[in-house]
Amino acid sequence: IWVVGDYYSLLHWDGTEWSYLEVGSVFLITTIWGLASDDIWIDGDIDCMYHWDGTSWSPRYFFDFRVSVYDVWGSATDDVWVAAFDSMIDQAVALHWDGAAWSELLLDTNKKLRKVWGSGPDDIWMVGDEGTIFHWDGNSWSPVDSGTTAHFRAVAGTGMNDAWAAGWDGVMVHWDGSAWSSVSSGASSSIRALW
Repeated sequence: IWVVGDYYSLLHWDGTEWSYLEVGSVFLITTIWGLASDDIWIDGDIDCMYHWDGTSWSPRYFFDFRVSVYDVWGSATDDVWVAAFDSMIDQAVALHWDGAAWSELLLDTNKKLRKVWGSGPDDIWMVGDEGTIFHWDGNSWSPVDSGTTAHFRAVAGTGMNDAWAAGWDGVMVHWDGSAWSSVSSGASSSIRALW
């Protein structure tokens, strides 16, 4: 188990006890994702993605200072996606790790995409501000109408025909394989995580 947070907080549970680890000069760690005990990614208030190989943390990708990273998700060791935003050109960016190198794909929106989740390598969603949703079909990213202008802060699902996005003021929408539709969450406060 890994725990991330403020003030250089990176804790690891090895089954017996918690231990504190340092990762360079990272002050605030905001996102963590892993596929295995030797394949974990983190980012935060730093200009770089860090990777855990089972022994140590190492920098794997240095961003320009203008790029803000919000979330990371992957389907495999060689298929990792990052939701990011380039403030210099005011455009959302999808960063992709293919196992050897990172690539940057500019998305056709000036809205920040803050969360990413997928059911597989050809079914990935990024959601964010003002109801913005983008979908990866294995070849390209495309905008998909969410039916709302509310800010999304979470996305998750169980498969290609069952995805959920939620966010501010309890907004929630569901993907049934063909369209997103509004669903009452019963909440009036913001929803920040789905699983």
